[in-house]
Amino acid sequence: MEDKNKRIYIMLSFTGTILSRIVKVVTLREYSHVSVALDLEFNSLYSFGRINPRNPFSGGFVKEEIDSGTYKVFKNTVCKVYSLDVTEVQYSKLKAFIDDFYKDKERYGFNVIGLFGPMINIPLNRQHHYFCSQFVGKALLKSDIYDFQKDVGLIKPIEFATIPNLKVVYEGKLQDYPNFLKTLKND
Repeated sequence: MEDKNKRIYIMLSFTGTILSRIVKVVTLREYSHVSVALDLEFNSLYSFGRINPRNPFSGGFVKEEIDSGTYKVFKNTVCKVYSLDVTEVQYSKLKAFIDDFYKDKERYGFNVIGLFGPMINIPLNRQHHYFCSQFVGKALLKSDIYDFQKDVGLIKPIEFATIPNLKVVYEGKLQDYPNFLKTLKND
């Protein structure tokens, strides 16, 4: 078995947008969004969400940043960040998967219709369209990191918290995350 010498990060979050509040009510869960990062500092945090933070209809593949975009507009975003140890091969596959999306990001749209799939237990997949948990689930599957044993169009954000061997790194307001990182560096 390969050594697990790389680490990825999964962030569950709740922004308070209308869509996130609807997802929260329907799922009865605290968090309504999931993102994946290749580093603890979130220099490489990716998901499917709003391209224009003030327009809920402008969704697609996004490189998320704590101090800009949706998270800047929705300053009270709360989150829970997990780390997961992976092998170098898994990490490389995940990076390649994300890089492929990033190179062709204009091609991808937000799968609004697909959001209803998990509610009715029928995947509503559309070519080149994803919602957050569908994208992150596919990324982990294609990277041989984790298989939820179901169609990625049925994965809910909260299910990422059930992945074995996850470690909670941080929980709180996303805007306080940079200060948390500073305390880690000082320890």
